Amino acid sequence: MLLDTFFTNKIPSSSFTWTDELILVASIFNEFNETIYDRDLLIERFEAISRRLPNQRDSSDYRDEYGAYANFLGITHLEKQDNYWIWKMNPIAQKLLCDTEPNPELFIRLQLALFQYPNPIGAKYHENGNISIEPLSLNKRIYQIKNNIKTVPLRLILTVLINLDEKYGNESSFLTYSEIWNKLFSNPNAVCTFEPDGEYLAKKIIDFRINDENSYYDSNALRNLHILQHTGLITRKSGIIYLNQGNKHISKIISEMKNHFDIPEYQDDRIIKEWSINVLESGEWSKYYMGNTLSQEYLESIITGISEETIYSTIKPLPIINITESRVQYNESKQIDYQQTIILREKSNLSHRNILKIISDKLLVYGLEPKFNNFIDLCCLYPNKLLFEIKSCRLDNIIEQIRKGISQLYEYRYRHQELDKANLILVLEMKPSGDFLWLIKYLVIDRNINLCWLEGDDNLACPDMCKDVIGFLCNRIDNDY
Repeated sequence: MLLDTFFTNKIPSSSFTWTDELILVASIFNEFNETIYDRDLLIERFEAISRRLPNQRDSSDYRDEYGAYANFLGITHLEKQDNYWIWKMNPIAQKLLCDTEPNPELFIRLQLALFQYPNPIGAKYHENGNISIEPLSLNKRIYQIKNNIKTVPLRLILTVLINLDEKYGNESSFLTYSEIWNKLFSNPNAVCTFEPDGEYLAKKIIDFRINDENSYYDSNALRNLHILQHTGLITRKSGIIYLNQGNKHISKIISEMKNHFDIPEYQDDRIIKEWSINVLESGEWSKYYMGNTLSQEYLESIITGISEETIYSTIKPLPIINITESRVQYNESKQIDYQQTIILREKSNLSHRNILKIISDKLLVYGLEPKFNNFIDLCCLYPNKLLFEIKSCRLDNIIEQIRKGISQLYEYRYRHQELDKANLILVLEMKPSGDFLWLIKYLVIDRNINLCWLEGDDNLACPDMCKDVIGFLCNRIDNDY
């Protein structure tokens, strides 16, 4: 078998809502941006979202569960400065995963369009500035280089799907796992070149179907093909992947990309190991994997809006659910409307999650029952009706975020009969200050919307005009406006 895995099995992306975890992981890594690498501190921070209990952790736990996100998806990397390793966030990850409205689909699309075999990833960084290569990763790399494997898996798959679509029609633009395993990953004509002949390979796939050849495939090696559905370019069902016709033009652009990271034709194991260390220490791989070698035209073509498949025009009212229960899980095949998609992405922002927890905890202390749904951030029905909209923000987008919050509060109160005449409350990540101080009176007096904001890690403050409604939730009453 030439290519024994599509991507990596260390990133469990099978859930349709896995992108929430991706956003959370990126947000945590972003907290360490431009700081000195401290493995113990990083592990401690990630323990908050670990799937394992603390007493079940082992020395490889962080690397396997979360280090893979940095390595395989290029969220962040380490650069050497004065014999120290310094965390450096991928600017595209910051923009698409750590912003107030994350867009993981576009991030995954770009990173998979760049991810290739062989690559130099799979290293252990030491706090004294040294680096060592993990034996398993090194052995795979040695095998790949010696067998002349040169492939970008996503581009290979899209190239074949595009040719199946154009040569044999839409009804043929799919690939079974068996076809991928037997006719692509086992085929030197497919995985031993960065520019495979898609027309030739599509013909081989059609012949395979006609002749009903061996349908065996290694399910473990291909189990991470489900990450493709998060690009918005592929849909997946029961061991078959289909070309998303709505984004076919983007798939074609990616399939025609020529750039790749240069791989030497070494045959000596020791030299391959030294090469791996050198390209990681020099930052050459990181520059490639952050898209630095792509033209602006390519970047704009690949990173272009939400998948058309997720746009659904009808907005359906949703039941209000107790916050202590699991959020509504939507089925993979269910189309969700554009508005809901944007809202769910914003809810995945780390600051948004933190504020939500602070307010819900405070409500519970007072014996109130916090509720929410996929649209509504938080509300209470008894004894007084309270409707909260939470907005993470910065000075450069505070007006835009407030405008969104105002419209959402009015809309949600109107749409939910249970919230008729509810007190409207806008919760911000920061206080409007300086040139934006006028927003406080505008919201409270003109719009009749109560306002509060986060102070420090877990404190809330509100203007004295709002104390009768939300003062009980706030640590400080503010008079400076």
